[in-house]
Amino acid sequence: EEFSSVILEYLAKLSNAYQGVFYIVTQEKEILEAVAGYACSTEKLYKKEFMFGDGLVGQAAVSKQEIIFEDLPSNTENGSSVEVQLNPQAVIIIPLLFNESVYGVLKLVFLKTLKEKYKLLLSRTSQNIGAMLESILNSSKLQSLLKDSQENAEVLRAQEEELRQNIEEMQATREAQEKTQNELENLKNTLEKEIAQQTLKLEETIQKFDLATATTTEGLWDLVMPEDLETNDDTYFWWSDNFRKMLGYNNEKDFPNRLASWSDLLHPDHKEETLGAFSAHLMDYSGNTPYNVEYQLLRKNGEYRWYRAVGNTLRDDTGKPLRVAGSLIDIQEAKDLEESKETFEMFENLSNDGFWITHFNGNSELKDDTPFTWSPSLLKLLGMDASSKFNERFDSLATRVHQSDSKVFLKKLQEFFDDTKEVTISILCHRLKLKNGKFEKFNLKMTKKKTNKLTKVVGCISKA
Repeated sequence: EEFSSVILEYLAKLSNAYQGVFYIVTQEKEILEAVAGYACSTEKLYKKEFMFGDGLVGQAAVSKQEIIFEDLPSNTENGSSVEVQLNPQAVIIIPLLFNESVYGVLKLVFLKTLKEKYKLLLSRTSQNIGAMLESILNSSKLQSLLKDSQENAEVLRAQEEELRQNIEEMQATREAQEKTQNELENLKNTLEKEIAQQTLKLEETIQKFDLATATTTEGLWDLVMPEDLETNDDTYFWWSDNFRKMLGYNNEKDFPNRLASWSDLLHPDHKEETLGAFSAHLMDYSGNTPYNVEYQLLRKNGEYRWYRAVGNTLRDDTGKPLRVAGSLIDIQEAKDLEESKETFEMFENLSNDGFWITHFNGNSELKDDTPFTWSPSLLKLLGMDASSKFNERFDSLATRVHQSDSKVFLKKLQEFFDDTKEVTISILCHRLKLKNGKFEKFNLKMTKKKTNKLTKVVGCISKA
């Protein structure tokens, strides 16, 4: 029993088993008796003894083959031997053989799917355990023979040859046991090394993820779907720190990892449509319904801001959603620019002058690639049309200013952008190069207005 307990505990811990039972064949070789349990008492087992062929334990002894059950459904009853308090995911029943003889049966129960490396380990180890059981049995026999020899010298002499053979077999078994022990030790060291390497890789992956989430401008979110697919305000949602910062929050304390932290901030005009789109995406088992929506969220400072949410779902073979993750993107500036363009188009209908529009958030420095939107009438003033190559960036206009006017023009333009006041100025008589290569004089009038953190700048170019 001591040997069985030690072996069972070692294998259970090594393979991450939840519970286990060690059965040995009685000397009469008629029944299998439970002699050791891991995380359970053999005295409280539903059935402690099995005849050969009786139940899964007896069947494993008769067939001399492993019996493995995996991916067990929830609330599976164990039925006979191990008192399982949680839902098992895998059960393995292994006959302990040596020289084609059955010396016992080992049963292990797992809460997670059994990895292939553990299956291989248990399969190989079972043969060695069978050899050790056979050795122990021989040792028991030997002790009995020695006791009988002390009581009857004549019997001892008659069985001397048999005893010698038994000793030789025991020695061979002991050598095999030592070899097996060395193999187990080497296997243990190999497994420990592999686990250490996998742990290091996992830590590196976590570090990379933390660095990525810290540098991205998007907010990330993640949901592991409940088994029944039902969600409520308290359903666990993971929100990244950057997600919280985008809404003005600092940490999990003021923005908990729950569904309501986000859903309660949805604008009343957008809430029903947004939650409906999220549900439609999840429940489309074909995976053809995307989740890509725009809505307003209430920030901590009390103002609503526009965002775009994009998500993707991991599904099982039937299409059932298992996990959904995605990102949140701030599109307020794009919305403001879209609104500005609409205003811009209204001006186009009232004047033949050329217009341009740009905006900036904090940094007012004009660079070659600063985005500018040019009106068709501005292109027309420069002798171009919609098909002309005139990129929507600042250098498209700046490079057309006459060399003699360029320094003063750019200086006054930058001073205007840097001025924190909402002002309107005019820059007179600067020369611009037309498409035909000639220069003409133009006047420039500009105005700007700050909305939230965004500063919009509109310019009007007219012939001098």
